[in-house]
Amino acid sequence: MKTLLILDSLLSPTVSCLAKNMLVASADKIGITWVTQPQESELVIVIGESMPVNSELNGKKLFLAQADFAIRQPEILLARAIEQANVYQAVETVAEKTQAD
Repeated sequence: MKTLLILDSLLSPTVSCLAKNMLVASADKIGITWVTQPQESELVIVIGESMPVNSELNGKKLFLAQADFAIRQPEILLARAIEQANVYQAVETVAEKTQAD
């Protein structure tokens, strides 16, 4: 499954790097191929505290998880992401609404 990984910018660089490395190392076992562009992805995994606001992700299956889960149990996280991801729809911001009007 083509998957995009998004790391929350509020995570420390060390935590981000460790979470990414653990997920990347486990991806082959689960059948995940990493991509770098949202339009290429079938699944988006977000590691952090909150959902991104990005209209490029609309219609994509998205899974939000904590960094400690990615570090401690990356294979379980990836399996859950495939099974439990929900279709994403960005919330329109006030600035976007104003531009549309």
